Amino acid sequence: MRLSRLSVVFSVALLVMIAINGSFTLLVAQSHRLLSQTQEHRQRALTLVQGLREESQMLGRLVALYANTGDPRFLLYYYDILGIREGEKPALPHKSPMIYWGKVIAGEVEHGLPTDGTFQSLRDRMRSLGLNSTELEALNAVLAANESLKELEQIAFAATQGLYDPKAKSFVSDGEPDPAFALELINGQTYNKAWLRLSEAIESLLTLVDARTGDELAHARARLQDWIWASSIGFLLMIVFVGFGIRIIATHVLRPVKGLRTTAGQLAEGHYDARAGNLGGVEELRVLAAILDDMARAISADIRHREAVQAELEAARAKAEAATLAKSRFLANMSHEIRTPMNAVIGMLHLALGTQLSGQQRDYLTKSQSAAKSLLGILNDVLDFSKVEADRLELDLAPFQLEQIVGEALLLVQQRAQEKEVELLFDAGGLWLIREGGELVGDALRLRQILANLLSNAVKFTDQGHVRLVLERRHEDAGQVVIHFAVEDTGIGISDEQQARLFKEFTQADGSTTRKYGGTGLGLVISKRLVELMGGRMEVRSLPGRGSTFAFELAFKRPAATPTAAQLPPALSSLRALVVDDYPAARAVLTGLLSQLSIQRIDQCSNGRCAVDHVADAWAKGTPYDLLILDWLMPGMDGDAVLEALRARGVPAPKATIIVSAFDLSGIREHAQDLGATDFIGKPIMPRALLDRLKEGAKIESRSTHFSHADPSLDLQGMRVLLVEDNSLNQQLASELMRKRGVDVDVANNGAEALDRLAMLPPEHYALVLMDLQMPVMDGYQATERLRAHPRYEHLPIVAMTAHAMSDERERGLALGMQGYLAKPFEPEALYAILAEYQVAGADASIPQAPPPPPDRASQSDDLPHIPGLDTRQGLMHVGGNRSLYLDLLRSFATQHRDAQARLDGDLDRRDWESMRRYVHTAKGLAGTLGMDAVAARALELERAAKAADLRTPTKLRDFIRALEPILRGLRALEPASPAAPASVSASSGDAAEQIERIRALLAEGDIEATDLWQAHSGSIATLLPVATMQRISRAMERFDFDNALALLDSLDERTKGG
Repeated sequence: MRLSRLSVVFSVALLVMIAINGSFTLLVAQSHRLLSQTQEHRQRALTLVQGLREESQMLGRLVALYANTGDPRFLLYYYDILGIREGEKPALPHKSPMIYWGKVIAGEVEHGLPTDGTFQSLRDRMRSLGLNSTELEALNAVLAANESLKELEQIAFAATQGLYDPKAKSFVSDGEPDPAFALELINGQTYNKAWLRLSEAIESLLTLVDARTGDELAHARARLQDWIWASSIGFLLMIVFVGFGIRIIATHVLRPVKGLRTTAGQLAEGHYDARAGNLGGVEELRVLAAILDDMARAISADIRHREAVQAELEAARAKAEAATLAKSRFLANMSHEIRTPMNAVIGMLHLALGTQLSGQQRDYLTKSQSAAKSLLGILNDVLDFSKVEADRLELDLAPFQLEQIVGEALLLVQQRAQEKEVELLFDAGGLWLIREGGELVGDALRLRQILANLLSNAVKFTDQGHVRLVLERRHEDAGQVVIHFAVEDTGIGISDEQQARLFKEFTQADGSTTRKYGGTGLGLVISKRLVELMGGRMEVRSLPGRGSTFAFELAFKRPAATPTAAQLPPALSSLRALVVDDYPAARAVLTGLLSQLSIQRIDQCSNGRCAVDHVADAWAKGTPYDLLILDWLMPGMDGDAVLEALRARGVPAPKATIIVSAFDLSGIREHAQDLGATDFIGKPIMPRALLDRLKEGAKIESRSTHFSHADPSLDLQGMRVLLVEDNSLNQQLASELMRKRGVDVDVANNGAEALDRLAMLPPEHYALVLMDLQMPVMDGYQATERLRAHPRYEHLPIVAMTAHAMSDERERGLALGMQGYLAKPFEPEALYAILAEYQVAGADASIPQAPPPPPDRASQSDDLPHIPGLDTRQGLMHVGGNRSLYLDLLRSFATQHRDAQARLDGDLDRRDWESMRRYVHTAKGLAGTLGMDAVAARALELERAAKAADLRTPTKLRDFIRALEPILRGLRALEPASPAAPASVSASSGDAAEQIERIRALLAEGDIEATDLWQAHSGSIATLLPVATMQRISRAMERFDFDNALALLDSLDERTKGG
């Protein structure tokens, strides 16, 4: 039998049985419903007959009451009941009418018939219940008996009212009321016999109704029982049928399937000699078993054939692997052989351009250098592509500043954009980079490569207009932020056909594009692969002649310790600004950025003449501009012409006049400053750089804390102070000055350490916290914000210690909850005044305090060094006259800053502005404390330049080193003869050693990536290499002299092993 036929037969039979059992179930339900209706019908009939009996009794009671009292309301009630029975009056809405009439008679309820009731006589109600003819005859007998009783009751009513003459036995219209006759009548034998006939008639009717409805109920119950039995029998028959069907399926289907499964399992395990054989069962399974056996035989034959071919494939694979290895070796050799002379060529051209040359020679060498760099770029593209194709490109995840990476990418294409006179714009999509911090975790090198490729491509294919880089934060959750990057241009555009092959290797839009613009066609391919490797997807939107937009989204993690976001000074909102730029898109970007910086009153000008008129008019009206942002190069009237025109009119330039230009600002700086310019920003404008300029240029004033002079005899015994300071010299100085007055000082090296220390002590333990603002791990701002967020430390006094000259930095600290600030370098009297102000809060007389240490008499005879640039008198004043402490601080300063030049050169090479800024910020405070005013002044200039990532930073760095070196040379005489070697080793030394090995391998291959890796990790590598070696290797890297750099590393390694 075929399986299909068996399944059809079984299914049809099962459906028939299900239908029969379903029918039985429906009949059972119908019988149950009929039984319920019969029960309800019986109950209604009996209730109606019983109600008739109660109603007749109520009528007799009303007759007696009327005869006894003569109260007409009982007569009214009597006729209302008769009217309802006859259907002449509306029925009462109550479920139990007799209880209602009882309450009416008792006076508990006021009687009234419903206006919207139903009119239905007793006879109609009986007929609605389906009375048969016998029951109707009984009902007629009841009604006849009721009429007989009613006649007697009418006589009693009439006699009571004087309308019946007992003697004449007739009704009269005017007679004497005879209640005695009425009572005698209703209590007499005739009335009682009439009541008896009525009761017998009602009982007869009740008996007939009860018998009939009882029979109907019994019949319904019997029918229900019959259908229940029939349904049960059908269900049992279906169970038997299903069991029989299961047995047939098990015999003819399941058992053969089990055999097939066993055979298939053996074949899956590699036993291709297994056979299903004759398993019986339905026809389909028998055919399947035969097919399985045929397949097993075919597989056995194929295996034998494959084994024969396998040997040939093994030999071919060996040849292919040998060819791949040869290709890889050739690629490595080619990289080294080509890059080594190329690096030498580029380095020598760089050196040659630094010599005295004629104009023609410089032109030849400049073009040669450009061609060499172009060739090196092509080589880099080819080698990067080979790495991507071979999946040998790995991401190096590390924290980085997004704005810094964007700035570096823009800087790479800035010169080319200037040459083509294409406007280069940056739109950060709001202030989230500033407000929330721009530090992310990712591969900064590859991100910069992607952005540089896209920007370079956009500049290449744009002859006029602009190239704009747009950033937008899409969403952020669980420590991760998704950022949308878009590079827009107004170039030649790309057709749909060209877009289809845009990301193919070694191709551009078409052949004419390659001939006109050059290039390998690998830049976009590499960028797309890198974006995909970083988890994103590259998209392109373009129209021919309308420009192009290349966009992608990448997800970055937030670092564990996010840097404090920059705060917008409230005073910015009150500034009035004028933006002058001839290019509309640049003007729009700059105006939008100012609006996001809370500056609301912004005017725009597209040319110099308009700017002069606006500034002059505003000054004449007494509402001058606070801020002027002026493009230096504009058609018709340049920026210098604008400033000169204002001077000629006698109109002062706004107090914050910022010059912006895409060209080198060093040549115009002095001239612009003479004309009234206060600051300079290169294009494209970065948000943080503009905010820093506004903070300095707008002269935003903030609150200040005034100190009173402390009493020289001030005794601070018992006062406890927590000093939060990362610099050991500042720790030593402040601690010594406070202990001199009996203060118990605890020291924390950063904000996190201070929080841990405070958490272990009662909140009133310290009378004061002196908090440095700039510290690693957690700075003073973050620590103060966390303390003020906890009610436990709501009243803990916190005073900032800061070397910041900018008032907005102090404003920020005060806004976070600090009570004041102590400016570095500080006078001892200023420190003591602060301590005196908060002395009571922490004094504890119960704790004995050690007396202040006696002055170091021996130190009085120590000769202080006489070094140009070192004001020892001022330094001694800052340390309270303690010569021994002052000498210790000088020695420590010399030790800490002996490698200042190497450290800062490394930061400059890496463009690590934040590291440089922190270093010189600390040096500035220490120099001011120790009496090195010139060093402190140069440090302040360098700090501002590093903070703004300004082009003048190298110059400011040289000025700082020139001021510092004479003092360091003079302080060497104070150093101990045999200083102990530092025992601590940098926590990152292991990583630095690993990076050195990677650089060594790249140098051996002549890979240009060695320079990027050296710049990225030179800070940690500097902890392992001597300063001189670091400088020599850095210079070799700058000249692309990889052989010399490798030789320096190798020679250092040999000296280390030899030692």
